[in-house]
Amino acid sequence: MAPMEQPCPSPELRRTVDLKEEAALERRQWVRVSHGCNNRCRFCLDVNFFRGDRFVSPEEVKRQILGGREEGATRLILSGGEASIHPQFLDFLRYGREAGYDRVQTITNGRMFAYRRFLKEAVEAGLGEVTFSLHSHIEPVFEELTGVPGSYEQAMAGLRAALDTSGLIVSVDIVINRANVEHLPQMVEFFADLGVTEFDLLHLVPFGRAYDEATRTVPLAAPGELLKESLHRTILLGVERGLVLWTNRLPPPLLEGHEHLIQDPHKLIDEIRGRHEHVHALVEDGSPLPCRDARCADCYLAHYCDLLHPIAHRVARRNLPNLRVSLCGATAPSPDISPFLRRLKRLWLRAPGPREALSFPSPGVPEIWELESCSSDSAREVGQALEVSGRRLERLLCPGPDEAVAAALLGAADLELPLDRKSLDWLWSLGDGAPGGISLGLGVPERLSECLSSIPSLTDPRLRALSERGVILRGLPPCLGGPLVDLRRVPFVDLEAIDQRGHLDPDRHVALYAREGYRVHSLRCGACSLRRRCAGLPVNLVRAQGFGMLVPR
Repeated sequence: MAPMEQPCPSPELRRTVDLKEEAALERRQWVRVSHGCNNRCRFCLDVNFFRGDRFVSPEEVKRQILGGREEGATRLILSGGEASIHPQFLDFLRYGREAGYDRVQTITNGRMFAYRRFLKEAVEAGLGEVTFSLHSHIEPVFEELTGVPGSYEQAMAGLRAALDTSGLIVSVDIVINRANVEHLPQMVEFFADLGVTEFDLLHLVPFGRAYDEATRTVPLAAPGELLKESLHRTILLGVERGLVLWTNRLPPPLLEGHEHLIQDPHKLIDEIRGRHEHVHALVEDGSPLPCRDARCADCYLAHYCDLLHPIAHRVARRNLPNLRVSLCGATAPSPDISPFLRRLKRLWLRAPGPREALSFPSPGVPEIWELESCSSDSAREVGQALEVSGRRLERLLCPGPDEAVAAALLGAADLELPLDRKSLDWLWSLGDGAPGGISLGLGVPERLSECLSSIPSLTDPRLRALSERGVILRGLPPCLGGPLVDLRRVPFVDLEAIDQRGHLDPDRHVALYAREGYRVHSLRCGACSLRRRCAGLPVNLVRAQGFGMLVPR
């Protein structure tokens, strides 16, 4: 059976991937400078933050601007409310430029930039990019959404003035909702005719004014099928016009057929940081998130919160049956897992090599080792020590086929290789001579570009053939040859996601989740008989290879 070639992305797609990956990983410092706004948008998320003084003090804004640079941020984004109405807005632009940011950006409703002198002074002060939040090209619909008569004329004047300004990067944000979803393609075409080439299509967030507390509904939520159809027409228009399209908070299944537009999973990190007050209440005293109600069905974060609640409670009760510990690159003393020993049932050690893993005190439970390297000499020595000690090495994750023979000396019941092109080629080349007890584990790279280059096509017939020979394909859905899984089983929790007080650190936890745990299903999977035993596919793999490979049963 000949290897199946991985479809090669077009040069245009690779350039888009590289551009978006670079942007997604750029260190940004978001600074909210205003708690007020001169619009009253019906779906406003930021109204939750409109409390106390209308404007953030200049001292606090400058402290945050400087703090971002000290932490390595290269882009400053001034937001609100409406940032441009702050009396010291121009001063903040100058301060950001003087602090050394590569780019200073603002998110705006555009009305202040209708005053061309103000726009000119802003650019001179350091404004390099401006994103206009504009949600219709039809004046009555626009003003129904903004809640302010005359806002359409001012916003359009501000947009035209910005587009006339040499060297200023201009883009448009559109919050898709029930009022504008049907004319989304026409809206994008209208702004493109004015000269806009970059758009961010945002999913409605069911917070603030978008959520009706009385009826417990999200009145402006666009119907799913209509949203999907309108999105696809807009995407095709973008291809035809050569536009740069981004998506923001859109559920990945809505983008089947255009998966390269699925938002980078790192966005989850910004979302959780933006909800620190609520999330920290959960991890501090177990208070449930106040938003856990009917709105979850319309929320981009529901898949993460479904995991966050039980994990936060388990960490608080020291009830973690599956714990993962990293010994790689650590200069601190050996990690302390003693608070979790009473309930511990399985330990996963990430270590530079077998000697480092062996040096970690045995907790007396089955162990999984994930090694960065493994030589024959160290493996033989450690294998003998393991046999004497009685420690049970249940599974060993080996870095690749070059070290598989050495790793086998450790005597693990299961030797797992990464499910990448190199391992697949090697294992297939062995034919019937492949040793038993080998599995392939799908560990998807953090970057989409790496995923495109290293992961084989999951429809490669060799994978199905290996599965039929008894090779376990960990991480794959059952329709692609993977095993059924028990989704009720408590996942491994990383010790590094637990702070010094023993609480779950949401920032660290979401970063690990975005890198490893964020999985999605196709809308077609809803009727699959195996849906309750399938974890789905890593979102980055879907971005690279698409939902089309899934064949629900």
